Amino acid sequence: MGGRHALDHQETQARALVEVFALEDRPLFIAGAGKEGGRIARALDALGVRATLWFDLSPARVGRTRYGAKVVHGETLAQQKRACPDAFLIGAVGTSGA
Repeated sequence: MGGRHALDHQETQARALVEVFALEDRPLFIAGAGKEGGRIARALDALGVRATLWFDLSPARVGRTRYGAKVVHGETLAQQKRACPDAFLIGAVGTSGA
């Protein structure tokens, strides 16, 4: 998917996630700090919802900040989820096998 169609899909997906899972009232984790994660993050940001923490495996992304939240290594996901059990996790990985 590309162009406007992909954006429409992400906007629809973001609205549904916010409504069904009350994302404005809980921490949000996004696994995948690349293109796919950025697309859903932009759509959620337009609805006033921002990620609390990002997870990625790429050394180029780990340690950076996306939309105001830190990108940490994906290996820390289980530990972070135990520390914040109410967090909602979105998997946003666009690369096969990632």
